[in-house]
Amino acid sequence: MVVNAIQQAEELHGETQNLGRNEFAGSFAKGLAVLEHMAERGRPSTLAELAIATGQSRASVRRFALTLVHLGMAEQFEGTFKLRPSALKIDAKSRELTLLTEAAEPFMRQLVDRFREASAFGRQAGLGIEILAYQRCDRLMSLNLEPGSQLPLSTSAQGRVLLSYMDESRVETLVGAAKVDNHLRTALEDARKLGFAFVDEELEKGVRSIALGVRGPQSGKVIASMSLCAHSNRISVEELIEDGVPALRAAVKATEVAAQMRMRRAA
Repeated sequence: MVVNAIQQAEELHGETQNLGRNEFAGSFAKGLAVLEHMAERGRPSTLAELAIATGQSRASVRRFALTLVHLGMAEQFEGTFKLRPSALKIDAKSRELTLLTEAAEPFMRQLVDRFREASAFGRQAGLGIEILAYQRCDRLMSLNLEPGSQLPLSTSAQGRVLLSYMDESRVETLVGAAKVDNHLRTALEDARKLGFAFVDEELEKGVRSIALGVRGPQSGKVIASMSLCAHSNRISVEELIEDGVPALRAAVKATEVAAQMRMRRAA
């Protein structure tokens, strides 16, 4: 039924693709990323916004958005797409992320005040990390982010810590089998053992960072990550790990507790 609807939607718009079984699995994962972003956004999205949020081309997200329209899960109006109420049953994760993001910001600010470095909070969005909250430091930082910014999964601390909770087949689907080399496998194994990911100038020259997974207040599953990002000339590897990791753990724990309290108050 779903496959027929997808074929119908693409044929109606002249975009039929001959997808093999292996290719369709990857296409399905990208389609879910579009669906997830539309659910979390909660308001109409343009194709440009969907493309940026999911790291895909406009043509790709157009196909997925039109498929949702033809399945009756979304509606199209003046170049924008919005999920119908019947599709918002998948919105539980979105509510958890909203609670976590709101809860995280004061504790991220405390990290920034203590270390005078930056802190970011994000989630996996399609093939990358979408920044949901960012606290800048009062010193020069070459990596300047803002809500909506995208980071790669494989070379960012936030991406790696989330990948460390997945099995290798899932990692290969998201990152690409050719990119899952021994270096990345070792980094993910270290993250699993230590409970945090560490990246030293791989994402950007002069920037090193640590990240921990953050659990949702309802599901108890890791659905987001929080990081502490520092300039390599200002904070050593030893200081970042010995002082930064305990402080980041405390911030993550406080965020999880605060999100649970917010959820109970809203119930």
